[in-house]
Amino acid sequence: MKRSAFDNTRDQIAADREDFAKGYTPELMCAAQGCPNRWSVDAGQGRCCSAHAWASRGQWPEITQQQQWDETERARQRGESKPAPAMPLTRAEKVEILAQLRGLFTQPRDPKAWAHALQRREAAGERLSDVQRSAWRAAVSPHAVLDWAKDGENVPAHDITRALQLTGDIPWPYRHDVPAFDEVDP
Repeated sequence: MKRSAFDNTRDQIAADREDFAKGYTPELMCAAQGCPNRWSVDAGQGRCCSAHAWASRGQWPEITQQQQWDETERARQRGESKPAPAMPLTRAEKVEILAQLRGLFTQPRDPKAWAHALQRREAAGERLSDVQRSAWRAAVSPHAVLDWAKDGENVPAHDITRALQLTGDIPWPYRHDVPAFDEVDP
């Protein structure tokens, strides 16, 4: 049968029937309105759960909200699926994995390859984020030296000169500037 309209009373009856089957009758529940716990302490404020029994009535709404959240969290954790157990590897598969890992550490690698790649991307005209730009400049020393000098740190003049030469901003004293073509005056 298709429901054509929402019927709150029928849903409430079904929920009450389910709660009654689980033993959640109103007589067994905590006296705090909306509390999902059964009562366990009768300490003068009515039959309450241990969370509400020792608190003032003004704190009950906050405690009830926390108890509801905790109950929801426990239900969520029960519903999470467990990861499938890992399939056991054969000896040959383990040896292959170890050989691949060994290859990672025996090949010579440039530890600043990522910085040089970012530097090339920026030189090609790509806009990098401030974090990317500052990270590669800190890793590639000429730019780090220039940034330190720009920030007002005490950097020796010969370090600044060398950094400017490495970045190509000033020419090297012993290298000749070779023009791409000779200009001829008529």
